[in-house]
Amino acid sequence: MTPKDAIKALARELGLDAVGIASAEPFIERGAIAQERLQLGLMGDLPWYTEARVERGSDPQRVLPGARSIISLAMSYLTPLLERPPDDALRGRVSNYAWGADYHKLLQKRLRTFVRRLPEVVGGPVRAKAYTDTGPLQDRAVAERAGVGW
Repeated sequence: MTPKDAIKALARELGLDAVGIASAEPFIERGAIAQERLQLGLMGDLPWYTEARVERGSDPQRVLPGARSIISLAMSYLTPLLERPPDDALRGRVSNYAWGADYHKLLQKRLRTFVRRLPEVVGGPVRAKAYTDTGPLQDRAVAERAGVGW
Protein backbone atom coordinates (compact mmCIF):
# COMPACT_ATOMS: atom_id res chain seq x y z
CA MET A 1 0.00 0.00 0.00
CA THR A 2 1.36 3.43 -0.92
CA PRO A 3 1.60 6.15 1.74
CA LYS A 4 -1.24 7.99 -0.02
CA ASP A 5 -3.45 4.88 0.11
CA ALA A 6 -2.54 4.34 3.78
CA ILE A 7 -3.46 7.94 4.59
CA LYS A 8 -6.83 7.53 2.89
CA ALA A 9 -7.46 4.23 4.70
CA LEU A 10 -6.69 5.85 8.07
CA ALA A 11 -9.06 8.72 7.29
CA ARG A 12 -11.87 6.30 6.41
CA GLU A 13 -11.17 4.26 9.56
CA LEU A 14 -11.62 7.42 11.65
CA GLY A 15 -14.97 8.21 10.01
CA LEU A 16 -13.77 10.97 7.71
CA ASP A 17 -15.62 11.12 4.41
CA ALA A 18 -13.13 12.73 2.07
CA VAL A 19 -9.36 13.03 1.96
CA GLY A 20 -7.07 14.78 -0.46
CA ILE A 21 -3.42 15.71 -0.49
CA ALA A 22 -2.24 19.09 -1.74
CA SER A 23 1.12 20.73 -2.24
CA ALA A 24 2.25 23.19 0.41
CA GLU A 25 2.94 25.91 -2.15
CA PRO A 26 1.63 29.40 -1.31
CA PHE A 27 -1.98 30.23 -2.18
CA ILE A 28 -1.08 33.34 -4.16
CA GLU A 29 -4.34 33.88 -6.06
CA ARG A 30 -6.57 33.02 -3.09
CA GLY A 31 -4.48 35.24 -0.83
CA ALA A 32 -4.91 38.19 -3.21
CA ILE A 33 -8.67 37.60 -3.32
CA ALA A 34 -8.84 37.46 0.48
CA GLN A 35 -6.83 40.68 0.78
CA GLU A 36 -9.15 42.41 -1.70
CA ARG A 37 -12.25 41.24 0.18
CA LEU A 38 -10.71 42.50 3.42
CA GLN A 39 -9.88 45.92 1.91
CA LEU A 40 -13.41 46.23 0.52
CA GLY A 41 -14.84 45.64 3.99
CA LEU A 42 -16.51 42.38 2.97
CA MET A 43 -15.35 40.35 5.98
CA GLY A 44 -18.04 41.69 8.27
CA ASP A 45 -17.34 42.08 11.94
CA LEU A 46 -14.29 39.80 12.17
CA PRO A 47 -11.64 41.84 13.97
CA TRP A 48 -9.25 38.87 14.01
CA TYR A 49 -9.32 38.57 10.20
CA THR A 50 -6.46 40.98 9.50
CA GLU A 51 -4.09 41.59 6.62
CA ALA A 52 -1.34 39.79 8.59
CA ARG A 53 -3.60 36.77 9.13
CA VAL A 54 -4.38 36.58 5.41
CA GLU A 55 -0.67 36.77 4.56
CA ARG A 56 0.18 34.00 7.05
CA GLY A 57 -2.76 31.83 5.98
CA SER A 58 -1.82 32.13 2.33
CA ASP A 59 1.64 30.60 2.86
CA PRO A 60 1.82 27.15 4.49
CA GLN A 61 5.54 27.69 5.15
CA ARG A 62 4.64 30.45 7.60
CA VAL A 63 2.42 28.02 9.51
CA LEU A 64 4.74 24.99 9.43
CA PRO A 65 8.20 25.71 7.99
CA GLY A 66 9.41 22.88 5.78
CA ALA A 67 5.90 21.61 5.01
CA ARG A 68 5.75 19.69 1.74
CA SER A 69 2.12 18.54 1.69
CA ILE A 70 -1.21 19.39 3.21
CA ILE A 71 -3.74 16.66 3.94
CA SER A 72 -7.28 17.97 3.65
CA LEU A 73 -9.94 15.94 5.43
CA ALA A 74 -13.70 16.39 5.38
CA MET A 75 -16.59 14.96 7.31
CA SER A 76 -20.24 15.29 6.36
CA TYR A 77 -22.59 16.80 8.90
CA LEU A 78 -25.67 16.04 6.82
CA THR A 79 -28.56 15.12 9.05
CA PRO A 80 -32.01 13.86 8.06
CA LEU A 81 -34.43 16.65 7.24
CA LEU A 82 -37.09 17.33 9.80
CA GLU A 83 -40.69 16.97 8.71
CA ARG A 84 -42.32 20.20 7.66
CA PRO A 85 -44.92 21.49 10.16
CA PRO A 86 -48.50 20.81 9.06
CA ASP A 87 -49.46 24.48 8.85
CA ASP A 88 -48.09 27.07 6.44
CA ALA A 89 -46.70 29.42 9.10
CA LEU A 90 -43.29 30.85 8.32
CA ARG A 91 -40.48 29.58 10.50
CA GLY A 92 -36.75 30.07 10.59
CA ARG A 93 -34.37 27.32 9.58
CA VAL A 94 -31.20 26.33 11.39
CA SER A 95 -28.34 25.13 9.20
CA ASN A 96 -27.58 21.39 9.36
CA TYR A 97 -24.10 21.90 10.82
CA ALA A 98 -25.68 23.44 13.95
CA TRP A 99 -28.17 20.62 14.65
CA GLY A 100 -25.79 18.33 16.47
CA ALA A 101 -22.64 18.54 18.55
CA ASP A 102 -20.13 21.28 17.74
CA TYR A 103 -18.35 19.92 14.67
CA HIS A 104 -15.14 21.72 15.65
CA LYS A 105 -14.78 19.57 18.77
CA LEU A 106 -15.75 16.35 17.00
CA LEU A 107 -13.45 16.96 14.05
CA GLN A 108 -10.54 18.19 16.20
CA LYS A 109 -10.66 14.97 18.22
CA ARG A 110 -10.45 12.90 15.04
CA LEU A 111 -7.68 15.11 13.66
CA ARG A 112 -5.58 14.63 16.80
CA THR A 113 -5.96 10.86 16.44
CA PHE A 114 -5.16 11.10 12.74
CA VAL A 115 -1.95 13.07 13.38
CA ARG A 116 -0.90 10.75 16.21
CA ARG A 117 -1.28 7.68 13.96
CA LEU A 118 0.11 9.24 10.78
CA PRO A 119 3.75 8.14 11.37
CA GLU A 120 2.74 4.48 11.64
CA VAL A 121 0.80 4.54 8.37
CA VAL A 122 3.44 6.39 6.34
CA GLY A 123 6.32 4.47 7.87
CA GLY A 124 8.32 7.29 9.38
CA PRO A 125 8.39 10.49 11.39
CA VAL A 126 5.97 13.28 10.55
CA ARG A 127 5.83 16.94 11.55
CA ALA A 128 2.21 18.03 11.46
CA LYS A 129 -0.32 20.51 12.76
CA ALA A 130 -4.05 19.89 12.77
CA TYR A 131 -6.65 22.61 12.29
CA THR A 132 -10.35 22.79 11.70
CA ASP A 133 -11.70 25.76 9.77
CA THR A 134 -10.56 27.98 12.66
CA GLY A 135 -6.86 27.56 11.81
CA PRO A 136 -4.70 30.11 10.03
CA LEU A 137 -4.59 28.48 6.57
CA GLN A 138 -7.00 29.43 3.82
CA ASP A 139 -9.13 26.34 4.42
CA ARG A 140 -11.22 26.63 1.25
CA ALA A 141 -8.12 27.06 -0.89
CA VAL A 142 -6.55 23.98 0.74
CA ALA A 143 -9.71 21.92 0.15
CA GLU A 144 -9.92 23.06 -3.47
CA ARG A 145 -6.28 22.26 -4.21
CA ALA A 146 -6.64 18.85 -2.52
CA GLY A 147 -9.79 18.05 -4.51
CA VAL A 148 -12.17 17.81 -1.56
CA GLY A 149 -13.88 21.20 -1.77
CA TRP A 150 -14.31 24.35 -3.74
